[in-house]
Amino acid sequence: MNQPAMGTWHRALGRGIAALMVLVCAAPAVAQAQRQPRGYRGLFGGNEADPDSRQSLNFTFSVNGGYDDNATAGEGGGTSDPRFQQASTFLGGSAGLSYGRRWDRATLSASASASTRYYQDIPELETSTSYGGGIGLAVNLGPRTNLSLSQSVAYSPYYQFGFLPPVFAPGPGDVIAPNPDLVVDEREALGYASSVNLSHRLSRRGTLGFQYGYSTRDYSDEGFGAWSTHSAAGGYSFRLGQGVSLRLGYGYRRGVFGMTGEDDRIRETHNIDAGVDYSKSLSFSRKTTLSFSTGSGVVRGLDRDGESRTRVRLLGDVALNHQIGRSWTATLAYHRGFGFADGFDEMYFSDNVTASIGGYWGPRTTLSASATWSNGRVGLTSDRNRYTTASLGTGVGFALNRFTNLTAQAVYYRYDFDEQPAPGYPSVFDRMGVRGGVSFWLPLLR
Repeated sequence: MNQPAMGTWHRALGRGIAALMVLVCAAPAVAQAQRQPRGYRGLFGGNEADPDSRQSLNFTFSVNGGYDDNATAGEGGGTSDPRFQQASTFLGGSAGLSYGRRWDRATLSASASASTRYYQDIPELETSTSYGGGIGLAVNLGPRTNLSLSQSVAYSPYYQFGFLPPVFAPGPGDVIAPNPDLVVDEREALGYASSVNLSHRLSRRGTLGFQYGYSTRDYSDEGFGAWSTHSAAGGYSFRLGQGVSLRLGYGYRRGVFGMTGEDDRIRETHNIDAGVDYSKSLSFSRKTTLSFSTGSGVVRGLDRDGESRTRVRLLGDVALNHQIGRSWTATLAYHRGFGFADGFDEMYFSDNVTASIGGYWGPRTTLSASATWSNGRVGLTSDRNRYTTASLGTGVGFALNRFTNLTAQAVYYRYDFDEQPAPGYPSVFDRMGVRGGVSFWLPLLR
């Protein structure tokens, strides 16, 4: 990567973070977003903040090391040829700062984080650092009206294939940090995401909702296309009873894929948001909850051969959650949908299954395991470029005290495409590794 390009990206990142901090400092006093209450809490992290407290400030950092049986050693803008994928040990670290304040009718949350990793056995890979920050504001405009705003910025020196959407949507001020376990090449990128949500309760059972979102990701490599998306949606929800609602609405989404040497490729989607939202404990077990939602989508655009195509796709989510004792939770979830992925000049359509289990083994030890599998295709043509991805992970944590925690993890990731997924990348890629480290928590303001 040439030095002028590096300077441009770092200056842009600095402006983004500076703007973010100005918003944090200028915002009036509000309180940290309340998380779901937990029936059991271990030693590490201490007790929850005083419920009467108006603000909180927490600092966390960690140092870690590990081993990958497959680490990418591609040059910036180069390829990820399997011959350059080597086994290596690495050292790394991360730091994060989260802040929250509360008004009587508003809640503010903000966060900033950075992480770095150095591969000792691969001189071609320089030490690289990722940054991210986010701010969110939720305001009660009246007894029936709520507004939430969110803005985030993230910089990553690596390109990664995911296709594994998060099971839970990020909350206001949260940032989806780049995952270094999924990287396949060195390629700097700067991304922004904004969202606005407004809801108004018309009656005891009926609620109107409106959402708008914008996201973009721009690469410093001119040979790699940038992308951006706009989305807007509105709808009406009517509660039939405890945990059951009917939903009717419409959503529009426009994705622009910037392709080098070509005109921008545009994809438009129309969501007919008609369906059912359901979330209830099962009759045979009050500790087991089933939830699901349904919908449909229409995608229009030109395929790779220049032909106009329209695709109709049923959408849906199903989740089964089971509480085991006071401290363990097991979850099985399924998601069917479509989306936009940076680095690709087409949309992707996917079916995803996620299973996870985790909890406390006494007050000091936490255990967790998860598995995610995704199957789908890239593009509007149903018989081209199908893919599968899989991710496995296990972890254990041991609290030395309230402020120090030892961690160990084992991870596995693989993707397999029928065709080359993007210029310069192999069709099949996998990585297995182990990690270990120590984490620290420091409550600066409670």
